[in-house]
Amino acid sequence: MNIKWKFAIFSLLIIFSRVTLAKPTLDIVAGQLVGAKNVDVGGTLYDVEFLDGTCAALFSGCDGPDDFTFTSAAQVSDAARTLLDTVFLDIDPVNQFDSSPELTQGCAIKRRCVVVIPYKSANLGHFRSAAVFNYTIPRQDAVRLIGYYHKAANAMSLKDATFARWKVAAVP
Repeated sequence: MNIKWKFAIFSLLIIFSRVTLAKPTLDIVAGQLVGAKNVDVGGTLYDVEFLDGTCAALFSGCDGPDDFTFTSAAQVSDAARTLLDTVFLDIDPVNQFDSSPELTQGCAIKRRCVVVIPYKSANLGHFRSAAVFNYTIPRQDAVRLIGYYHKAANAMSLKDATFARWKVAAVP
């Protein structure tokens, strides 16, 4: 196979792949990771912000499917895994967002940061979510679907937890 054919095949693979070669842009304020822009989840770019508060206050009442960007366990698990793979990284000696989870807004405990991503309202004012467990030791990092939290539960009262609020990224 000559070089022209190899180049043509390679070009087609790039064009038709759903892989985004660009990395997310981290939003860092005063040394704290407060969010990220252009995070690729399943071929769609999203912006995410890490916020303290209640599910009800942060997610339009936290009581219906329109309140959440991701509405299935599979989607929210993909988003959670993407945070570990592309956002919670040690990018330089100062911005160590994987091995120093307390650098994520809303998390003040050095051992871990739990990032909660609601995806489904449930009975009696509760919601289901995925949780990203970002530990100081990366091999302990995990994504888990977790049970029911009450929509009035406040992440501000937990020193190791914050919410992740997602939205589809604006087209440049």
